[in-house]
Amino acid sequence: MTAHERDQLAAEYVLGTLDAGERAEAARLIEHDPEFATAVEQWELRLAPLAEAVGPVTPPRSLRQRVVDYIGDDDASPDDPTRQFDQSHRMSISRRLAGMRIAAVGLIALAAVALSVFYALREPAQPGAQYVAMLSDPGLDEIGYEATIELEEQRLLIRSLGPKPPANKSYEVWLMYKDGRKSLTLGLVERDPSEMTKLPVKLKAGDLTGKVTLAISLEAMGGAPVGQSMGPLVFAGPVEQQ
Repeated sequence: MTAHERDQLAAEYVLGTLDAGERAEAARLIEHDPEFATAVEQWELRLAPLAEAVGPVTPPRSLRQRVVDYIGDDDASPDDPTRQFDQSHRMSISRRLAGMRIAAVGLIALAAVALSVFYALREPAQPGAQYVAMLSDPGLDEIGYEATIELEEQRLLIRSLGPKPPANKSYEVWLMYKDGRKSLTLGLVERDPSEMTKLPVKLKAGDLTGKVTLAISLEAMGGAPVGQSMGPLVFAGPVEQQ
């Protein structure tokens, strides 16, 4: 079971939409898996305000008469003890059915809203999101550059906090992935960066989520000629959504 599936199971356990087998499995996980138990608690906290927001629903007037018509007739005498029992029984059933109907409507409304929240939380970041990375020198563990990427405008700002590249060299910016995707060059670092520049490639939110590193390599003047770093990485840091 993936982390996404486990979290979805926790959400549906809180909503009460699992079948008997799934609910038993969730209960077992709550007892033996602290992380799953924590996920259930988090969903309970998220959904509690939604449950309070669901108001009562009045059943239709025709519901009670349909129940009465279904469970018996009215031929017995008003004084007949069995009739009195039937009437009492009918009222009890009617109240139960009305309560069940209200609870069901409330649960459906809650589930619809909660599932919308559930999937909205898992949608990829929108293009207007901003991402940052603090790039440090691996050897000295000192931050040399601060990077900001704006997806909506497709712009990049590299702010220098350290030394400039040697006179006959260039610094080049790279997006590097740990999932096998090819590294992307984002262009050269200006010697005196002060404004955001247009990205040379169009980026989407998926290009910046997950285990993504922004790095600066030391290249020959003018940058790597083949779209692949030829020099050492001098600064690097993880990309995080701001």
